[in-house]
Amino acid sequence: MQSLVSPDGKYVLAGGEDDLVQVWSMEDRAVVAWGEGHNSWVSAVVFESCWTLPCSDGAEESTMYRFGSVGQDTQLLLWDLVMDEIVVPVRRCAPGGSPTYSTSSQSSCVDNVTSAGLLQSAPSRRDVPKLSPVVAHRVHAEPLSGVIFAKDSIITCSHEGHLKIWTRPCRTNSPAGNSDVPLESLNNNE
Repeated sequence: MQSLVSPDGKYVLAGGEDDLVQVWSMEDRAVVAWGEGHNSWVSAVVFESCWTLPCSDGAEESTMYRFGSVGQDTQLLLWDLVMDEIVVPVRRCAPGGSPTYSTSSQSSCVDNVTSAGLLQSAPSRRDVPKLSPVVAHRVHAEPLSGVIFAKDSIITCSHEGHLKIWTRPCRTNSPAGNSDVPLESLNNNE
């Protein structure tokens, strides 16, 4: 299992033997999203960047997080996460309770007060929003062990020690003035 803190310290990515990428909120101290897309263990996770997206309706700006994961399934998955766009599924409660619907932090049907120093049990997958990768690409013949985001490329590493460098087609300027990378295609520079 591997974990990594976001550049702004708000989220932690975790990947492991359950084939999922989990996004944990440091503020909520809970899983806020599951990433499904790998068919085997997740070997490595990495944040690329985060930036503020302007809102056209004058509302508060939101932050986008871009991250990648690689696994035993030989795939590189790229993800985009905008917390303002995440919708928490309808809650299923024990008899006598009523389901709740939330678009904010992870509320639950039963009060569960946990101090900052105690571990919480993992929530059910049906109670946490699911993310799908924006790109899924089989990049090696062997299982993967690492991924690095460089300025103009993505570097992947297999368990056998083979590196591949994937050139990004171009860079454009996003409306927020930050660098954005199109994720539609990757080109291999072997």
